[in-house]
Amino acid sequence: MNTRTRTLQFGLFLGLFWQPDLLWASSTSTGLPWETPMNTIRDSLTGPVAVSIGAIGFFVAGGLLIFGGEIADFTKRVMYAVLAASVMLLGGTIVSTLFTTATRI
Repeated sequence: MNTRTRTLQFGLFLGLFWQPDLLWASSTSTGLPWETPMNTIRDSLTGPVAVSIGAIGFFVAGGLLIFGGEIADFTKRVMYAVLAASVMLLGGTIVSTLFTTATRI
């Protein structure tokens, strides 16, 4: 290795050492690449449209299971799945509604 190459490597090292924002592991990072899509999904699942769809599905599935009379086994299983999905969608909203006084200290 000649001196010109070594000098160039040393200069490159010093340049990156004195400017850490050029390195990948810098402290000015905005986060991991999957955080933005995950935040979008979270906002979509906790928004007012998702809560409305979850509430409608909860009441329709519950009503069909209670007042449905003799319905087929497959239909019952579909209604159970809709009821479970509705509870999962509404779970965060229900918990935050019930326990907001405990979090506001």
